[in-house]
Amino acid sequence: ISKPIRRQELQTALQNVALAMPCDESCNGAPSPDVDDASQDCWQTALAKVEGDQRLLIQVVEAVVEETPQLLELGEQALEHGDAKTFHRAAHSLKGSIRLFDIHDLSEQALQLENWGKKAQLDQAEPLWPTFREGVEDFVRQAEAFLREHAATAAVSRE
Repeated sequence: ISKPIRRQELQTALQNVALAMPCDESCNGAPSPDVDDASQDCWQTALAKVEGDQRLLIQVVEAVVEETPQLLELGEQALEHGDAKTFHRAAHSLKGSIRLFDIHDLSEQALQLENWGKKAQLDQAEPLWPTFREGVEDFVRQAEAFLREHAATAAVSRE
């Protein structure tokens, strides 16, 4: 990806990288508010996937923090209105964002939700959605904390 970085190009590139990389079984859920070894592993894995480029990782995390709430809302609305196509698209985008961080449980849930959206089986998706949404929201809070911890690097990356 060349500068200036465009959000859609970055998201597409990251989804392609994330889809090519297997999920790390050691990271079984959204990182907890307490920074433990498993959540550190998730951030370290994501850093490895961007070849150690901390500025790029920060840009990716910023994009995830910005876009994820909108994707969750899009999925929620699509589910409420029975719009399988939009639900599928939202779940697919969420899956791509999550896979970069090797959050195995959320990745698996996103894949299942995406498949149900693709098959227009929203009745199957409804029971899982609240749990998935809560896990993703927990992850976004961790991503925001990560950005706060790396604020100096984030400021440099914007220059």
